[in-house]
Amino acid sequence: MTQPRKPDCSPFLISPLFFSPPGGGIVDQVRSALEHAGGVVLASFGAGNVPSFDWLQEAVKEASKREVLFLNCSQVFKGVVVPIYDVSSAGVVSGRDITPEAALTKMIWVLQEDLSYTERKKLLGLDL
Repeated sequence: MTQPRKPDCSPFLISPLFFSPPGGGIVDQVRSALEHAGGVVLASFGAGNVPSFDWLQEAVKEASKREVLFLNCSQVFKGVVVPIYDVSSAGVVSGRDITPEAALTKMIWVLQEDLSYTERKKLLGLDL
């Protein structure tokens, strides 16, 4: 009789972060969360814009250099992310019309695949 295979799972955490004006520890909270992240789903405003704080743009760029995946989706009902905002140039993949729930599911699926960072990033931008 064969032994059941032990699942190869990485720790998983969903950490909602809400942006308000800098202060109250939000900068440290975001930097700390990005330090240990494999992937991040951004639930942005309207057509994909997030707060334009310099520290946030830098944190996303730094995390992208460490091969943290970013997928941007709109929190607006029937919203569409247009990749023209600063976060797109920082390495964030546009989820176009994906819902936040589908974006989270997609991120989880892509992260568990045995692929390179480039292949994972490409998959995030495709309809699966």
